[in-house]
Amino acid sequence: MNIEINGEIMSIAENASLSEALDQAGINTTGVAIAVNENVVRKTDYGSHSLNDGDKVLIIKVFYGG
Repeated sequence: MNIEINGEIMSIAENASLSEALDQAGINTTGVAIAVNENVVRKTDYGSHSLNDGDKVLIIKVFYGG
């Protein structure tokens, strides 16, 4: 199935979790916030959050400064 991560289409296995998709994409989850279809997913739920064909994943890098 296909999902979109920050505008890039990616093929993942059926019934893959968010955590599996992030691993496959090589994304480090330290210091990021992630939303699936505009709903924020808690880091503790990445492994149990199942993705569906066509889901849109948005990853926002948190940074400090001023």
